[in-house]
Amino acid sequence: MVGKITPATLGALLVAVSLAAQSPGSVSNVMVGQSACLDSLAPRTLAQPYSCVELTVVCPDTLDRPVNLRVTEPPAGTNIRGTLVVGGGGAGRGWYEAEKNDPNEIPALHARDMIDRLNVAGFRVIQRRWGDDPVLQMVGGWIDGSTSLHDSACRYATLLYWIQGQEALHNQDGEEAFCAQGQSGGASELAYALSLYGVGDLLDLALLSGGPPHGAPHFGCDNANTAWEAQCNGWLDSPSLGICPHRAGAHNCFYNDNAKQVNINDAFDLNTEPPEAASPCTILDTEVLRNNSVVSPGWIKDYPQTRVHFLYGVLDCGSSPPLSLPFLTGVLNNSTGVVGFDVVAATDHTVPASIPGTLRIEEIVDDEGGCSVP
Repeated sequence: MVGKITPATLGALLVAVSLAAQSPGSVSNVMVGQSACLDSLAPRTLAQPYSCVELTVVCPDTLDRPVNLRVTEPPAGTNIRGTLVVGGGGAGRGWYEAEKNDPNEIPALHARDMIDRLNVAGFRVIQRRWGDDPVLQMVGGWIDGSTSLHDSACRYATLLYWIQGQEALHNQDGEEAFCAQGQSGGASELAYALSLYGVGDLLDLALLSGGPPHGAPHFGCDNANTAWEAQCNGWLDSPSLGICPHRAGAHNCFYNDNAKQVNINDAFDLNTEPPEAASPCTILDTEVLRNNSVVSPGWIKDYPQTRVHFLYGVLDCGSSPPLSLPFLTGVLNNSTGVVGFDVVAATDHTVPASIPGTLRIEEIVDDEGGCSVP
């Protein structure tokens, strides 16, 4: 099923060379074709027609990285209310519609069903899937291929600037909203784009779920930081949050070994040595980690035109919720735009993988003050 973007409209996508001046990077090799988004990672098709776009994002001091977009349009004759860019967790190498909690389970595809409903409600939905490293085929995504989290985060910010400027992907008359939803690692992409790269000037809604896990890596790596541990437990056990109640007073306030590998090693290109050679938390100075966090010194805290909303699963007992809290509290205390957060019942870390999670995401997007033009 082919939607709005076809080879005949490819010319409209070739304004890649004229990205907004604020964009931190550039885009090249734009191609249209279904081969970019037909694979075993998304075995069940969406209800609405979809189009596929492949391009390469180029950022300073990072390896060029391909990215695929799967674009689903509202049904014919439906008034298009806005464009919603969605991204899954980790390094972003999978389709959002196939999000799941356990790598070994079969996706329930609740996210796919939510996308179908959002299409019917009038939203164009764009899934992003980052490609592999051109040499090391087992790695890739938005995180690796640089020596800095901030450099890696340039990729997603550049992608948002590019999508927002494409007439074939987002109406340029100002009557359609432009919004983004990111899960876990996808929430980190979105948080960096807000705090570092100014996409608050583009977005009407930024909806973060299960993160960002990169909110404060300087805390996540510092297992001896008892002051942070006490603050972390106090936040998570507060009546307003109440995340993972069965671990009250003993939450996972620090990265475990797997989280260090995904969130730190890959971002700082620390895989050139055997992973067991040294922990990235000992290789990297605390100030290096602080300067590469979402809440790095001088970060942008005020998003006057962007509604920012955070979602957490009540059963999310990992390190992502606590390490996102410095960003959440900073935005709550400083942004003059609408800011909110809530905890979703019967939901684990991967909010789009549960029925209550997808219904809450859909509710926020579809709300009159959600993904809408102010």
